[in-house]
This record gives sequence, C-alpha cells and structure tokens, in this order.
Amino acid sequence: MLFFDPKSHHLGDNSVIDWQPIETAPRDGSRILVAMSDDFMQHQTRGEPRDDYCIFVRWVGQIGYWVDDYRSFVKDADVTHWVPAPVPPQATAHQRMRDAAAISRHRKDDV
Repeated sequence: MLFFDPKSHHLGDNSVIDWQPIETAPRDGSRILVAMSDDFMQHQTRGEPRDDYCIFVRWVGQIGYWVDDYRSFVKDADVTHWVPAPVPPQATAHQRMRDAAAISRHRKDDV
C-alpha cells in the first residue's frame, strides 16, 4: 500500500513522481499506479478517511472500468492521477534458488 501527498507529488518515501491526469492514462491493459479521489476516500469504511491513497489498476475495456489487483472495479471518477507502475527488482540468486527448491518440493507432492 502506498500513500501519496497530492500537494507535493511525493510518495510516502519522499520520492518525487511525475503524476499525470487520469484522462491521459493508458487504456491498453497496462498496470499503473493511481491516486484515489478525495470523494472516494471519504466514503471508505476501513480506518480513517485519507486523501492520499494509491492502488495499482489495469483498464479492462470490455467492462469499461479500472480493475485493481484484487479484481475490484474502480470507476474513472474515483481516481485523479496516474503514473506507470514501477519495475520490480530482479530476483537475487538466493531468491531464485529458494523458488526453484519450492517448485521442486511442490512437484514431488503432486506425484
């Protein structure tokens, strides 16, 4: 979960992001990070309302909505700005070995 200061254009870790208006967001299924609107945040029931909440979404043209990583629908009116999703870091050699071992164990369980 990321928090965004819409006034300074900083993420919670103080990195500066070049936010774009949601109207310019790609609608080709690319995963992007969006800032939620104040109105959306005021109607949330989990915790205290915030005006600096960001989520990852993809545009699904067949239904005409953004869909988040949990497959919840997000309307255009609920988001204000976007940036491309960051590229995840490459796995370390240790992580690749650990993942290979887990896959091997899983395959043995299936036999």
